Amino acid sequence: MTEKRKSQLGVRRILIVEDEATLAFFLAHSLMSEAEDYEVLTSQDAETAMARMEEKPFDVLISDIVLPRMDGLSLLRQTRKKWPETKIILMTAYGSPEIKNRASQMGAFAYIEKPFVYDKMRDLVLRALEESEKHSRTA
Repeated sequence: MTEKRKSQLGVRRILIVEDEATLAFFLAHSLMSEAEDYEVLTSQDAETAMARMEEKPFDVLISDIVLPRMDGLSLLRQTRKKWPETKIILMTAYGSPEIKNRASQMGAFAYIEKPFVYDKMRDLVLRALEESEKHSRTA
C-alpha cells in the first residue's frame, strides 16, 4: 500500500470531467486513495463542471476532450479565463499532434491519450498539484 501524502495547504480539489462513468469512477477512487487530503469530484459534462467550479475552485481539472454538448477544448478555454491558476490535464482516445499542440497553446498543463497507464496519470496529477502549491506559496 502506498503511503498517503498530506499537503501543507489543506484539501487539494480535483475535478474529473468524463462521460464514461467507469473511467471517471476508477480515476476518482484511485486518486482519493493516493492522499487523505484529496477531494475528488466527477462530472459527466462540461456544463456541470463549470457549475461546480463556480461553487469553489479546483486545483486540477482532468477533462476528456470529447464530451456531450461542450467539448474539452472549450472547457479548457473557459477555465483558463475564469480560473487561470487551475491546472488542466486533457485526455482523449482520439489524439493527434494537432490537438495536442492546440491544447498546449491554449494553456493545458498536460495532454494524455487513452488508454493510459494509471501511474502516468497519477504522476501528471502530482506534478500539477506541485505546480499549484508553488503558485499558491508565491501568490
